[in-house]
Amino acid sequence: MTSPTTSSSAPTAVDAPAGPGILVAPSVLAADLASLTSCSRRVLDAGADWLHLDIMDGHFVPNLTFGPPVIKSLSQAEGMSAAFFDCHLMVERPWLWVKDLAEARADMFTFHVETVLRPELDAGAAPAQVPVDLSNTPLEELDRKAASSRDFAAAVAAQVGLTTDSYFGSQEGACSALALHRQITSRGMRSGVALRPSTPLASILHLFDQIARDTEDPAAFPMVLVMTVQPGFGGQSFMDDQLARMRIIREYRTPAGTPVGRHIDIQVDGGITDQTVARSAAAGANVFVAGTFVFREADAAVPIARLRTLARESFAN
Repeated sequence: MTSPTTSSSAPTAVDAPAGPGILVAPSVLAADLASLTSCSRRVLDAGADWLHLDIMDGHFVPNLTFGPPVIKSLSQAEGMSAAFFDCHLMVERPWLWVKDLAEARADMFTFHVETVLRPELDAGAAPAQVPVDLSNTPLEELDRKAASSRDFAAAVAAQVGLTTDSYFGSQEGACSALALHRQITSRGMRSGVALRPSTPLASILHLFDQIARDTEDPAAFPMVLVMTVQPGFGGQSFMDDQLARMRIIREYRTPAGTPVGRHIDIQVDGGITDQTVARSAAAGANVFVAGTFVFREADAAVPIARLRTLARESFAN
């Protein structure tokens, strides 16, 4: 990824999450893949909290990377038993990967909400009386309305599912986001949900509302991965317009009023450097995926510590 653009306006900081705090997750796709184990061990020894692994199947995105066998080999390598494997699945049918990744000892399974938008499988289908025009309504307005109206969030979530490319929506064994979330956690992994920059945030907020029907426990909610570049492509700049989405997620309350958003992990991926981490943290992110910024340095402890310090300062101020 190239150096991101900078912003002249500083965002208003939100309270730090009451969960695990600031986490740095180097993306191993930026490492020397011929020396993946030693490179991974190097950043962990330098203070990295998680290892971020981008799993691409060549369909959801055009690139092809690695899968469960590589993760299993890493987990069994000397000095890697305590590593936290943060897996971001950019794949067409994520439900087919749950068993293999659990057996490979993945810790976090993050799927893209675009692959599981199936309104016919969703018990909380959109109410017909809420009109939504996805073609002419700005994304920012859709996100703002979805955050203030649960009916509107449900309507947008269903509309996104109805208009999603049928290449993803007609796959055998397809399930809803809620069903996949439950499959993942039943296998002992943590669940995460990602969305492209162009996907309405309502799809995530609606999933949260569904989970809240059963529990108000923040631990039952998935991590949210906010992409600040388009997934699957390198050489992009940090997208500042995604910061508002982090704030909305961090401020989320269940229908009963529980401030779950203040406790969940919000991960940001794309163009994270010392020039973008502070405003991401101020907007609400607490897990930072960084690739080249970390792996290009001979001493990875320096960029990791800098990211962590800048993020903490933004939360505090």
